[in-house]
Amino acid sequence: MGSDQAARGGGARPAALAARRRAAGAAVAAARAASAEQGRAGELRLARREELGDALFSIVNVARLSALDADDALHGAIEKFRRRFSDMEADLAARGTSVSAVAPDELERSWEAAKAEERGEKRS
Repeated sequence: MGSDQAARGGGARPAALAARRRAAGAAVAAARAASAEQGRAGELRLARREELGDALFSIVNVARLSALDADDALHGAIEKFRRRFSDMEADLAARGTSVSAVAPDELERSWEAAKAEERGEKRS
């Protein structure tokens, strides 16, 4: 280090330390920002979960007021979904493809065809 650098307190080492401090400060700021974003995402997820719970509670209450068993209705819906999904898989397999290999619009067409077949409508 030259005498003029020493007089100014300069040199490579103090500059490197200052750069390291700035980098560390930037890393801490980035980590805090990421943490805040995760916190907001968590809060949003919690709010959505609460809203879904409210909606489900309301649906169960409508079933109760209509003298319907919500549990039976749910099990029936699950069975209907399983039948239709199985029909959809069979349809796609007959065409040499699968659920994981087709585009969403093709899945929708196959799903609608399974529903139509279940209702006794002509399959397209």
